[in-house]
Amino acid sequence: MNVRLRDCLSLLLLLAVPACAEAQVDTPAAQREFARNILPELREAFPDATLVLSDADPLQLEISGHPDWEDGQINLHRVYYYCRENTAADCAAVRADFAAGIAMPRPVSTAADLRVLVRDEQYAAFVRDSVPGEEVLAMRRLGEDLWAFLAIDSPNAIALATPGDLSDFGLDEQAAWNLALEQTRAILPPMPKASAIREAMQFYSDPSYEYLPSMLYPAEDWSAIAAEVGPDLAVTAVSDQMVLVATVADADLPRSQELVGEDCRTAPRCVSPNVYRYRNGRWVVAR
Repeated sequence: MNVRLRDCLSLLLLLAVPACAEAQVDTPAAQREFARNILPELREAFPDATLVLSDADPLQLEISGHPDWEDGQINLHRVYYYCRENTAADCAAVRADFAAGIAMPRPVSTAADLRVLVRDEQYAAFVRDSVPGEEVLAMRRLGEDLWAFLAIDSPNAIALATPGDLSDFGLDEQAAWNLALEQTRAILPPMPKASAIREAMQFYSDPSYEYLPSMLYPAEDWSAIAAEVGPDLAVTAVSDQMVLVATVADADLPRSQELVGEDCRTAPRCVSPNVYRYRNGRWVVAR
């Protein structure tokens, strides 16, 4: 198993830019000031490494000299945009968790830690750009801009699974997906019934859950529900702790999308600000 790559992939889950961030209006100067202010906290978390402000991105730090990681970048976008939408106290708590989380050593993992993780296209592109070319990660498209990843869970972090991890677990990729799905569903609420969706919005929000958007994987498992509910079926993947399933008429989509975007902007770990429809076995952005 490539330990350095595993640590970097765990960082990706903490640091990736939230899709809803693009809707924010801010300035490079404000971003740079935020990075400058948080730099001492991260230097304290990484006493054996060198951290400096990046010239490439005002919300990026360069890290080098770490005994366990290759030189690379720490992106502050997620924390920055969360802090812009929340109170100073909430911001301080997220900053502290961020520093502690990325510096914490990862525990030894087993196949029992495999999970399915759902993220959007922007996150998938970030992963593709960040992972070395020789490392092909297990990821499956759920539709227009949603992807499922094989992930490894631990009490303090989630890391993307590498081919080396699966080899260590003695699993081929399909067996890993099957096991990850079984283990993820065991810790999630049951799939909603079509009759319940038609009657009222099904709202899932619980801080004890870390994988709620994984309810949408695999998309084909929603075919019977979608057929019974009809074309107005709508779902969201706002954050790891928030998913909504409802019927939404086309005329009501603009307001629904606005509300989902607001939820996304205030979520510590936004997954997607979009409302999705089920079409031809895939999740597509509702328009």
